[in-house]
Amino acid sequence: MNGPIHDRYDLEVYKKYDSIFKLVNDDDISHGALENRPCHDSLSILHQLDCGHYAYSEYRPVSCGGNCKVAQKGKKMLYCVLCIRQMFDRNGRTSLRRWHDMLLPTFGCPQQEETWWLQRSDTIRQLEPAYLDPHGHILLPRIHCVIAMIRAYELREEDAVKKAIRRIIIPLAFVNKDAPVVAMEYLDLFLTFHASFAHVNIRLLATIAIGLCLRQRGEVYILSSLLEKLEAPTIPNFDEIFDLAAGNIWSCAGALMILDVKTPLPLYMHKAPEIELSLKMAKRIWTVYCGVEVNFGSRRWIERQRIMACCIEYSFKRYNYPMSYDEILSSLGEKSQFPDDDLTQKAIKNFTNQRGVDWTNDDIIGWLMEL
Repeated sequence: MNGPIHDRYDLEVYKKYDSIFKLVNDDDISHGALENRPCHDSLSILHQLDCGHYAYSEYRPVSCGGNCKVAQKGKKMLYCVLCIRQMFDRNGRTSLRRWHDMLLPTFGCPQQEETWWLQRSDTIRQLEPAYLDPHGHILLPRIHCVIAMIRAYELREEDAVKKAIRRIIIPLAFVNKDAPVVAMEYLDLFLTFHASFAHVNIRLLATIAIGLCLRQRGEVYILSSLLEKLEAPTIPNFDEIFDLAAGNIWSCAGALMILDVKTPLPLYMHKAPEIELSLKMAKRIWTVYCGVEVNFGSRRWIERQRIMACCIEYSFKRYNYPMSYDEILSSLGEKSQFPDDDLTQKAIKNFTNQRGVDWTNDDIIGWLMEL
């Protein structure tokens, strides 16, 4: 989609399907227009939810719900179909790589979504998903061309931010040549798990990706300077989001790699007890190892597939599942075994055998507290 996207808004097709509206102002309201500014005075057609998504009421303004950014205590929750679709995705239906994938017709489950809402209709008000574009327009993903517009906005911004990451990191002479690649892989990971960060602005996530990459290399950086260079918006709880992202980066990466190993397996094996248990165990080992391994910085990030392969190999052996190390590597898109892999395999084995930890058990917090 070339050229300014909003230049197409006057086409008759969008008017026909009532799918694009401009945000009103006070003058519009005085002339009888319905309020559609997000959560304005707690009564609007458009609401921004605490999950980061927008919800739209077609016929009349409704009051804010208990899950709005400006939450109204005791009020009914507002239905977020995108969160419900993501919940269904967690049950293994498909793989979500960007939040706007959920707008695609192939991603929706109309019958499941309606059943889910009907079971909770007494506590949740039904609204439809909406998108707020950079030019002050509400886009409703009712037809394919509007969905394409929304995705184009998001993908263009992602491309611009990745170019900005290269522009900011490459001139830093003290940074390793792999740093731009690592920072962009961090950003990819944050965008894949965008819902975990309440869909905060992509430029804030890019700032975190760069800052985390520099911090893991022991480099000094000024966070406010990075925010300024990326033209990121100011939000009051940015430090909390930074800490949340830093704390979850390894578990998010582990979840994706587990999916990469599981996907090629025959469908009947996906729910086989030994596969489910061994992959959960592998992710548990991976997450804890990354969290306590002092030198596990961005240098080891480059080797993450091989480290995860060692974790999976260990857990598969524990459950007597016959999949070789080379087969696991292949599933993760890696080449066959390197000489250094023997050292990594021994390190994982020593780590998992220490202190008599039962890695089949979810409750290992007590052991972690002792480290």
